[in-house]
Amino acid sequence: MSCYGDGGPWESRRGYETQGQAATGIVERAGRGRRPMVQGPYNVLDYGTGTVAALGAALAIYHRVVRGEGLHVTTSLAQVGTLHQATLIVEPEAGPLPDVEPAGLWALGAGPLQRFYQATDGWFYLGAAADDLPALAEVDGLAAIHGRTAGDEALAAALEAAFATGTVEMWVDRLRTAGVGAHRVVELAELMTDPAVRAQGLSMTQVSEEAGAVVMPGTAVTMESRSLQAGRPAPRPGSDAVAILREMGLAPERIDGLARAWVVQLHDLPPGWHA
Repeated sequence: MSCYGDGGPWESRRGYETQGQAATGIVERAGRGRRPMVQGPYNVLDYGTGTVAALGAALAIYHRVVRGEGLHVTTSLAQVGTLHQATLIVEPEAGPLPDVEPAGLWALGAGPLQRFYQATDGWFYLGAAADDLPALAEVDGLAAIHGRTAGDEALAAALEAAFATGTVEMWVDRLRTAGVGAHRVVELAELMTDPAVRAQGLSMTQVSEEAGAVVMPGTAVTMESRSLQAGRPAPRPGSDAVAILREMGLAPERIDGLARAWVVQLHDLPPGWHA
């Protein structure tokens, strides 16, 4: 696994989530209309590359079982970034991308029936299909959309005006009662501390030697009704360098010499966490 893949002028360059997103156009897409922005809060390429690598390893093992041959399997953040945007990279018949896809991070949704709306006390997501319009028009407070179609440019404005008159709870309850999909926006902090999310191992707490207890995403894999558990949190960058160099057989004076020559950095290490 690498950032830019095997071969090419960037093959040996270091790279992280942000560089992978930048190289594949994700930061431009996420920040369209504003300055480029990293898509988040989760690391879509880090997780995606791990998933693709696991698939590649499974395919290689299957190949070995069937043909008795090994395989060298590679993937990269850039390849996965391209994969995630596959449906957006090929120009659709409807026109150029900016006209047919949501405008990056600040987009409210793909259309008036699949988007976020603001109520008096927060936001919620409406998830409906064109066939749901008759039922939607019968919802108390939405009489203004009677006779409108899914392609009506004024539909979103009519829904915006109506939803701005009530609370999130009121609208979500009315919409669900009518058989239309709706859900309030759940903030990340609330989601990560939700008992159900914690019980499934999707949110966990690790103790960092720098920052103390840290709430972070757990592993989204379950095998035989048991979730995989993450190992110990990563130590401070460089804190295990001396131990690794000793395992390689270097004597203490040789390690000190490398540090004095700035071949390795063993002191005044940068923090792993930033306030």
